[in-house]
Amino acid sequence: MAEQTKQNHYNLVQSLCNANNIASLSQLEANQFLLEFINGELKADEASFVKTDSGDEFVMLPREAITHILGTLKNSHEETTKIMLRHAIRDLIPFDIEDAMAVAMYELEKYRLDDGNLPIVNVKNLAKEIRINHPNLFIQF
Repeated sequence: MAEQTKQNHYNLVQSLCNANNIASLSQLEANQFLLEFINGELKADEASFVKTDSGDEFVMLPREAITHILGTLKNSHEETTKIMLRHAIRDLIPFDIEDAMAVAMYELEKYRLDDGNLPIVNVKNLAKEIRINHPNLFIQF
């Protein structure tokens, strides 16, 4: 199963690089369109490039690919936020960075939305709030 998923990802990347599946989209009626492949074919694990009569260009991707891309972006955003928060905490000179980060992670989780996503958070302001609310974690000047 993992090997097939790996092959599907490889096929998707190759199809995006090679642009082998090219189609034309023509409007027949108000809600009817004709999708005609000029090169290649519609495949469940590959991207297809579509050009309309009006010259607009689109890329059709399998749902699994979009889900994977969105998941990767979400994970990247969360990791970047945590790294930036760590730097903001470090700049405030904590006694123990790990203790301060434990509090910071707890506080960061309060921002998480009902759908499980983490919105854009001003980490410098969050770090300053943590310093104000937990002065025992930081060296005071």
